[in-house]
Amino acid sequence: MIWIAALLLAATAQAQTPDGGVWGSVQAGHSWSNGWYANVRAEYRQRGTGLDLWFVRPTVGRRLTPWLKVDLGADRFATSSAVQLRGLLSATVTLKQGPLTASLRERYILSRNVHSGTVGHLFRSQLKVAYTVPQSVLTPYVAVEVYGWDHWRQTHHFAGTRLRLGKTHAIDLFYLYGTSASKPELHAIGVGYEATL
Repeated sequence: MIWIAALLLAATAQAQTPDGGVWGSVQAGHSWSNGWYANVRAEYRQRGTGLDLWFVRPTVGRRLTPWLKVDLGADRFATSSAVQLRGLLSATVTLKQGPLTASLRERYILSRNVHSGTVGHLFRSQLKVAYTVPQSVLTPYVAVEVYGWDHWRQTHHFAGTRLRLGKTHAIDLFYLYGTSASKPELHAIGVGYEATL
């Protein structure tokens, strides 16, 4: 718990600079016994003192095997300079060994700029390793996500923890360090809330 507090304090200090940021999200979802699931996620990201981006994303998917799930989502993705309509196709492989979990998510995004009509493509690969602390509500994790298509665009590095609040609620707290081909380095703190209905 001490390392989490240290990360959040360091990130808070960085968030006061032009390279700092704050991410927040809320998600609600439901899973069925036949493997199907659906959720809706709203997310807001601030960079410096202004908006970086926000979106609202409904998703539907299915767990095909105990270790593989696929889903399809859509969102309205807005930045300070553009609005996009996007479709997202994701596949996630998850392997578990005791309290240790490793997952690899591959995501393809097709976007269309609302104002110009231009179409874009993005591929995101995320590798995540988490450890469920026995007899605890904490699941610390580290993750790295790479964005690209015809060239590298950015990489996000995460360190955080998931806090389980009973069977149907959870909070995600994390620190993010990001590098980009077109923007300054980013240091951000994030908090997310998830509910299972």
